[in-house]
Amino acid sequence: MQSKTFYLIDDDEDEQYVFELALADIDKAARLIWRPDAQLAINELNGLSQKPDYIFIDVNMPRLGGWQCLELIRNIPYFSETPIAMYSTSASQSMRGNESRAALVSACINKKPSIPELATTLREFILQFP
Repeated sequence: MQSKTFYLIDDDEDEQYVFELALADIDKAARLIWRPDAQLAINELNGLSQKPDYIFIDVNMPRLGGWQCLELIRNIPYFSETPIAMYSTSASQSMRGNESRAALVSACINKKPSIPELATTLREFILQFP
């Protein structure tokens, strides 16, 4: 299996650390790109020569929120089919009021209280979108 690249947009550095540990449980060679700012991520994604396999976006971020970030990423032509998950402390709550945006997202994932739980959830997500 070829190692995958994961792109995490989350303003919380602790989440990046937890996400990285969970990925290591799945695939030691998996690559994580973390950006703490949505606008920085959009600018970078517009210029990437090799796109990531998966994108995870925190719903609640300063300056540019997760849902707005999602819309901007989906407007970049080569990200129209990339699996993108909204990554939040309460994914079901974050979907409320965003029915029009639901078609843009591949999944909503709750942030997990433990690394093994997050690894299991990420593994299931990867199996859904190989």
